Amino acid sequence: MKAKNELDQRVGERLRSRRLKMGLSQTELGAAAGITFQQVQKYEKGANRISAGRMIQFAERLAVTPAYFVEGFSGGSKANGETTKTTRAIESVAASNEGVACRRWRR
Repeated sequence: MKAKNELDQRVGERLRSRRLKMGLSQTELGAAAGITFQQVQKYEKGANRISAGRMIQFAERLAVTPAYFVEGFSGGSKANGETTKTTRAIESVAASNEGVACRRWRR
């Protein structure tokens, strides 16, 4: 069994927090993304990594930006100004095909 990644856990925590705040069950959130509630559970526990496309689907259903899921994550930040893991994660989502398509769709 592989070790959980700090960022995956943070994203999962934020996903669960927002889902509960919106009053949605795991089944309802999963249905909106075309996945099972078990998969939502795995995402929320940080056991499975959420792809950029799936993160965008969740963000749309939960009325947040994809960046919401990594806000406040400081893992790997450098005092000397190097790019943090959080910044790289956000840039990765924004630069992905799904991120580009999402920005075009919102215009």
